[in-house]
Amino acid sequence: MKLILDTNAYVAFKLGYTEVTEYLVQAHSIFISPVMLGELMFGFRAGGRFDKNMAELNHFLAHPVVEVLQLTEITSDRYGRIAAGLKKKGTPTQAL
Repeated sequence: MKLILDTNAYVAFKLGYTEVTEYLVQAHSIFISPVMLGELMFGFRAGGRFDKNMAELNHFLAHPVVEVLQLTEITSDRYGRIAAGLKKKGTPTQAL
């Protein structure tokens, strides 16, 4: 099974939510986006345990099934196409 992890799922994993942990244990590949990493690091810097959180994140990222995805122009184009299609259908994405 391949997964792409979002910020909420990572936090749930760190908090020990068994449903999330079970999915992660079964995954052959866990993908992380650079945007998600930025969200986590923002949260870490806003909190009081930056060094501890970063050490845990780096340990997680070092696992052999975890891969940070690279964003390219192709990624941007696909996002634009998907977002435009969703907007036309009346279900647009939400920007932060």
